[in-house]
Amino acid sequence: MEEGPEKTKDAPAPRQREECAEAVIQHPRKCRFFREPAGPWCSFSICLKVWPMGKHRSYSEASSSEESSQWEDCLAVAVQVLPPRNSCSKWVCPDVEVELEVRNFKDEALRVRRLWKKTFCDKSSSVGARPLLPSRHLTIEEGWCNAEDELFVTARARFQAPADPLDTMLFRKLDFAQQSPQVVFKLCEEPLLYFDKRILVARSEYFRTMFESQSWLEGQTNEVDLSKDRLADRRTILAMFRYLMSNTFSAEDSTWALSVRQFADRYGMADFVERIDTELMQLVSRDNLLIFLGHVYGKGGRLESFCLDMLKEKTHSVLDRHRGKLDELLQEKPELAKTVILQLMQRDKESRKRSRSRRRSRGSRRH
Repeated sequence: MEEGPEKTKDAPAPRQREECAEAVIQHPRKCRFFREPAGPWCSFSICLKVWPMGKHRSYSEASSSEESSQWEDCLAVAVQVLPPRNSCSKWVCPDVEVELEVRNFKDEALRVRRLWKKTFCDKSSSVGARPLLPSRHLTIEEGWCNAEDELFVTARARFQAPADPLDTMLFRKLDFAQQSPQVVFKLCEEPLLYFDKRILVARSEYFRTMFESQSWLEGQTNEVDLSKDRLADRRTILAMFRYLMSNTFSAEDSTWALSVRQFADRYGMADFVERIDTELMQLVSRDNLLIFLGHVYGKGGRLESFCLDMLKEKTHSVLDRHRGKLDELLQEKPELAKTVILQLMQRDKESRKRSRSRRRSRGSRRH
């Protein structure tokens, strides 16, 4: 892999879960240690680190001999893979693709770029570019810094997506668009979907009440009309079918999974809600914690409890990430906003208590 600036094509779109961390280094020639974490707490995440590494031997473009080399200050960058919260001391994260990049503000096609693909573990958790660029290049004139004398360093890590437990021969052969003498689900989109009534009755108290009571129209017709339910799209109903048959759910993206959770909660499918919560907990991070809480606050469940615990532990860092959305939170979720404010007051109270304790301790040592 070549050292220094190079002309490259844009990287292909990621095929796995991708986490991205961007460091904005002010006055990079005077840079001290900088770190920027990114990613969910309960899954593998990354931390971008930038620091001055002191003198490093560099070579002129015309020659690589030691006679033409010189020692100069350089900037070092590393990406550390962090294990999930509360994981054991020994861990392995296979086949992670890591990319480090610094773009030039004068020439968008000019950049410094490093690529790695490796298996990370507790004994080898970092990769890096040491050095990334000599400090003398980090100037506004050369384009590596913007007009405010800021250097932008971007790190991306692509983690292997876990195997989909639903991708089995059973579901490859099973076509829900083929009619069976069971229950018909009518959605706002074609085609009609068909499902085994016995599974619905056995797995869901809501559907058991529906089909075992003649007072329900659905119990008489074996037809469930969800055409006016905006949450009941084809993707959501298929996810419900698969859960009922296999007890599995895959949160392909958090927005959709939260919508499925709302659907399951509306129809009293408590076990399904708990399974979705388990999946969503793997995706909670500083960047989305308040968004998740906005959907589940006051409804109970594992996801709400987990988000509140993380808010208590990470109050200030979470609010820093959501600073621009606090007005919206106050208007749309006043009770959640009240909880956030109370949590801030509690954290400040604890901080003052620790400060008084330290002052008393120093005073007693002087006497």
